[in-house]
Amino acid sequence: MLSPSAKVVIADDHELMRDALVELVSEFIPRENICCASNGEQAISYFNDNLGLLLLDLFMPGTDTFSIIRDALKALPGLTIVVISASEEELHINKAIKLGAKGYIPKSSSKSTIKEALKSILDGQPYHPDIPKNGSVKIASSIPDLVNKKAIEQLTARQLEIFYLLGFGKTNKDIADELYISINTVKIHVSAILNVLSLDNRTQAGIMSKMLRETSGFNFKQH
Repeated sequence: MLSPSAKVVIADDHELMRDALVELVSEFIPRENICCASNGEQAISYFNDNLGLLLLDLFMPGTDTFSIIRDALKALPGLTIVVISASEEELHINKAIKLGAKGYIPKSSSKSTIKEALKSILDGQPYHPDIPKNGSVKIASSIPDLVNKKAIEQLTARQLEIFYLLGFGKTNKDIADELYISINTVKIHVSAILNVLSLDNRTQAGIMSKMLRETSGFNFKQH
């Protein structure tokens, strides 16, 4: 377990994902002990003897996460590192664990699974997804559990644009400015997107959009 004064750093370039993880982690770690970073450089700036837990997105722009894992553990041997990624590739999982990460949690996991996995890791039990005998598990295989691809085809061109931008953690104002539409129009489209994709909130929509963009080869422009 972490010491009461230990710091936690959540590093993810997706603001909505960071916020979701802060809410989850703060259920068993004081919120004042949690820091956030949107890239590797910011994450490294928090490295000190008080750092006890580092949650890392595997693919942040301009960041070699694997190097961060290696260098962080060299400088702070007692640090617990957990990768939380949209990728479920065997190569990525094995490399992260080999470098010393105590856990690898797919972003496709439910909130309760992520919470239990983190608790297990902090109790000293490593966690990573099961890899079938036939090799890697691509995130695309788990997408049907989160969103019906046929449902995506029901989105209008404008809704698809907004769904795509949600994957970058953009706010309603950001989207409105980029698409030259009103904030109220964006809100209406976001509500429609959540309804069509059977999602509960924009955080889920953002995570799903990012997963589709980064790991499944989904081409937003062709749909």
